[in-house]
This record gives sequence, structure tokens and C-alpha cells, in this order.
Amino acid sequence: MTSNEQQTREEMAQLCASLFERGFSVGTAGNVSARVDDGLLMTPTNIRLGDIEPDRIAKLDREGQHVSGDRLSKEVFLHQALYDTRPQTGAVVHLHSTWATALSCLADLDDEDCIPPITPYVVMRVGTVKRCPTSNPAIQSLVI
Repeated sequence: MTSNEQQTREEMAQLCASLFERGFSVGTAGNVSARVDDGLLMTPTNIRLGDIEPDRIAKLDREGQHVSGDRLSKEVFLHQALYDTRPQTGAVVHLHSTWATALSCLADLDDEDCIPPITPYVVMRVGTVKRCPTSNPAIQSLVI
């Protein structure tokens, strides 16, 4: 394991704990991945982000094969699609915060811009956010 990989594992564990402590992820929902020199690191399945240990983080090689760590999240295909379509991506954070989940359930959302411009900051920094259709996470074909 390279020092880059070990450092990334430690930073992922710390940041995951921070996200959990601040309520951005509840229970075992949500997952985080990061690109390393020879593949990807990804939080394992069925573990709260607040309980992630660096050595248990799953690793995938460049071909997407699980090579070490605990069993990885079933959301791996979402992460891989982002890395494949956006080569500059260094990490992916996919959370199920209480507020985002509640927002996604509203019936009158504009699918082309589902976050209302509550403040000027939202308009300047977030911009337009499209709502993705709900799908089964086990489906491997994802179009972004």
C-alpha cells in the first residue's frame, strides 16, 4: 500500500465520521469513494459512516475489481459512472441526509431545477440541480 493510499484511507475515515456526526448521513445510508493511483477506495456496505476504519475501506483496481477491504457498497456503479464520465473527479460523496430525502419526496418539484433559490448563495454556488429519477441501485447501467 502506498503512503498516498494510506493517507487517503485515513482522511476518508475522518471525513466520513465528520459527515455522520453532523447529520448528513443516518444509519448505514450513504457512501464515499476516492481515486488513488491504482484504483478506487470506497466505503464498505452496512457500516455507518461514523464507524469507518481506514483498513476496512474497500479497494477496487482500475478494472473495477474488488481487491481488498470489506465488501463494498452496492452503489459502486454510481461512483464508477461519475469517475468514467468526469475524469477530473477525485472523490464522490453520495449521502442520504434527512433533508435531501425529504426534498426528493415532494410532489411539486421542478425536475429541471429541484433546489429552490432560497438564498443568493444557492443561486451563485449551487446553481441548477436536476432531480434524477428513482431507480434500483442494483441496476448497473446508469446514464448521467
